[in-house]
This record gives sequence, structure tokens and C-alpha cells, in this order.
Amino acid sequence: MTHLFDKLKYFFDLIFWYFKTSKIRNSKSNNKSKTLIISEIAASLATVKINCILAKCFESIGYEIIIIFRHKQFLYELYYKLLNINKFYYLDTYPSSNKSKMVKKILETANHSDSFINCEIDGIKVGKWIASRIVREDRIGEFEIDKYIGKKLNDCVNDSVNAIFKIREILKNYKNCSIIFNERGYSPSGEIFDYCIKKNVNTIQWFGSPLEDHHSFKRYNQKNNECHPLTLSHQSFNDLLSHKSAHLFDRDILKYLNEQYSKNKWFNRQNLQENKSIYNKIELIKKLNLDPQKKIAVIFSHVMYDATFFYGTSLFGNYKIWLQETLKAAAKNKNVNWILRVHPVNKFKNNIDGTDNISLEEKLLKETFKILPENFFLVPPDSDISTFSFFKAIDYGLTVRGTVGCELACFGVPVFTAGTGRYSNNGFTIDSKTKKSYIMKLNKIQNYSKLTKKQVKLARIYTYGSLIARSIPMDGINIKYNGKNVLNPYHTNVLFENIEIKELIKKRDIKLLLNWFDDEHLKQSNRDLLYIN
Repeated sequence: MTHLFDKLKYFFDLIFWYFKTSKIRNSKSNNKSKTLIISEIAASLATVKINCILAKCFESIGYEIIIIFRHKQFLYELYYKLLNINKFYYLDTYPSSNKSKMVKKILETANHSDSFINCEIDGIKVGKWIASRIVREDRIGEFEIDKYIGKKLNDCVNDSVNAIFKIREILKNYKNCSIIFNERGYSPSGEIFDYCIKKNVNTIQWFGSPLEDHHSFKRYNQKNNECHPLTLSHQSFNDLLSHKSAHLFDRDILKYLNEQYSKNKWFNRQNLQENKSIYNKIELIKKLNLDPQKKIAVIFSHVMYDATFFYGTSLFGNYKIWLQETLKAAAKNKNVNWILRVHPVNKFKNNIDGTDNISLEEKLLKETFKILPENFFLVPPDSDISTFSFFKAIDYGLTVRGTVGCELACFGVPVFTAGTGRYSNNGFTIDSKTKKSYIMKLNKIQNYSKLTKKQVKLARIYTYGSLIARSIPMDGINIKYNGKNVLNPYHTNVLFENIEIKELIKKRDIKLLLNWFDDEHLKQSNRDLLYIN
């Protein structure tokens, strides 16, 4: 019955799509001198609809459109075909001697987890992408190769190799290529991403902004290919520091953070602010039963299986090891209140899956301490405490590279990082080059002072650039995340006007994207797409 209902739902959606796209269906450019590859390796109905609209916009300015799916996707392909987009490529499963040699070479590194994770083939980080995929699919905190020797690992390695051979084939057959991703990590997407970077293909990722009703975009090249998509490039950071309105950015970021958190809108595509309340310092101390005579340090955990090996360089092998070593070091320092803030996205993931699983972070806390030290306190993912409560109440923050690090620094809170690839080494965080120096800092964390005015200014302008200026207001394409309805409790709806393509590409978000995407000078730089009122 459920299967029949799903078929009917998609049938009616396709009919609606057909009429909704009537004015852009037959639009095209006679001069197709460029190629746009759209990666649908991690396809969903929402990404397909968004990419369909983007495809028609790019087609109108001279791009030939080709789509990469992992395998045949009859339903998703129909959405493209109804717009007269018909070139689809799939990750071939046909064996060849060259493929077999590459598979064998990768599997030869499977004698140890670390050697496999660090496995690269011609500059493509196959080990990291496969390991990230496995921990994500199995929702585990650590990649242990011994558990995956056999079919699962072989299947993943074959997927990885098929992706490499397919993107090689496409780039060989098409010239002047660009590629756009929504999900650019996890195998086999990561291998395609790496290969395009290696070949200097214009490589763009689009993703949901922290701000409601906004898009964000990131261009990648060989200099920034390990950066988080919200990383602000050095060129853009310097541009904002010297901007005539820099003093306003300094002020406005606090306004944005206050408004977004108080209205429960910040990063709300994942419902992170649902049922959250903002507490002041006195209320927080009372609620958590903290010692008012001690300073407060908060460990902001990462979701252990989320983009585990994607970004930068980490002091520890993964987020689980970082958290465990941080907890052990913190337990030795009795001079502060230690709070473990479990990432609230764990609750969102449980809601989607219809489960109430305890988070890996909470499990690790119980494994690490049979009896919780008296100066340790837990804020679980379903707590009603808004993250904003910590900004004016705590003295220190700890993270590998979480967004909260640059937010805290805007309020003068020293943030101790354990990894690069985001906002570290920009003058407003306390970074470490070794595990030993990181642990030593925790041993005497209570001796660190608030950030200086100069550091706070750097943090505010960086955070404004990263989270606000890089957020492009939706206009031509509107995405409504998590619109609850009877069809799907976490449905993402894609809205746009049914207007001629020449009018659609004049819409603010699409116009800004096309101009930035297609600018030959900017293709060679790291300048981000910024929108400043």
C-alpha cells in the first residue's frame, strides 16, 4: 500500500512539474561552447529539481548539460527529460584489466586502517572518501578496516574506481568543462571531485546557507580543496577587512546572531533551534548546577560520522578520538566547570529515522567515565538550551572545527581548535600544532584571558563574511526546508516562478551565480561569491 502511495505521489508531482516548467522547457542556446557536468551521485528529489532549474539557466548562456548518476534513476531522469535534458552518464560496472589493477592497488593498503585512509591514487584521496562513506552509512565513530574486509569494502572500492574511470572518460570527451555538486564528499562523489580539481576543472558546490531563505556557493581548486564549504577565502577575508563598511560588519554579525537564534532560525534547515530557549549566565549556572566560583569551558562535540575525514588536518585520527582524549585531559583539571555539549543535529537525525538512539558522544562519555567527575556536566542533543546561551556565559570553547568556534570568538571567548580546514590560523583562535601542546593548554585552560579587541574584530569580520556575506538571498530558486506535510514529515520543497528563461536568469540569486561562475578571472582565484547589502 505504501509503495503504491509513493508511486501516485511521484506521478502527480511529475504532472505538476511538467506544467510548472512549461516556459523554460524549450529554451536553449545555439552556441554551446562549454560543458556543465552536474553530479547527481547523491541525488534526492530536491537536488534534482534545483539542478534541473540551474541546468536550464546554464544552458541558456551556452553550456551543454550532462548529468552523472551512480546508476540508472528512472524517476529522477524523468524530471530532466521533461526539460529536454537527456545526456546521462552512469558509473559503469563493466570490468576491465585497468580497473582491476587499480582495485587491487587500493586493497593492498587494507592491512591497516591508517594506511587505507591515507591511500591515494594519482592524487585522488580514495581512502578518505571510502572511509568517510563507511562510517556515515554505519553511523560509527571510528573506521576499523578489519571489520570491513570482504564484500562491503570490495563494493566500495569498485564504486570508487568506477567513478574515477567515468570522470576520466567524460573529461576526455568534452572540452571546457565545469562541474557543480551539492554533496562533493563521500565515495564515490569525492573521487570525482578530486579528479576535477586535479584537472583544473571549474568546480562549484552549492549548499543551504545558515540563514533561512538563502543559498551559499563555494569554488574549489588545488589550493582550497580540503576546506569546509563555509570557509572564507583569504582573498575574501582581506577584502572585507579593508572594505569601507568593515565597521558595520563588526556590528552586524552580533545583530544577525542574536536575531537568528532568538527567532529559532539559525541553521534551521536541520531544525537545530526547534524548542530551544536562551538562558543568561545565572540561569545557566542554576540549570546545570555549575560551581559559580569556577570558570566554564564547553566541549562542543562533532557528529562522529559526519564528514569525518573531509577537511584540513586534524590533530587526532577522528572526532571520536579527539573527544575521548579531550574528556580525559579535562578530567584532570578540576579548576573549571566542564560541559559536554552534544551536537543538537543528533536529535534531527533521530527524528528523520524515527528512532530515539542515544548519541555516540553520550555513549563515549559513559565509556570514558564510570562515574562522571563532579565538575563535568552534560547538555544532550534534545536539551532546551540554545547554543546562543553559551556565547555570553562561558569562558572557553573547544572544538575541532565546528561553526560554534567562530561564533564564540565574536563574543571574546577563547576557542581551542584541534584541526584546520575551517577558520583556524586567522588570528582569533587558539590553535595547536601537536596533540601534546593541545592537551597542555587544557591542563591550564583557566589561565587564558578573554580575546583582545583586535582578535574579536577579526573574528567578527571573518564570521560575518563566512556566514552572512556568503549567504545569497533566494529569489529565482526558493528552497523550503523541512516543510512538514502529510506526504513527508521532513519534505524539502523547491519553488520558482514559471517564467521565460531570459527573465529567470535576471533573478538576483541566479544572476549573481551565473556571473561569478562564468567569470574567467574569478575561476583562477579563491574569491567567494559575496552579497553585501
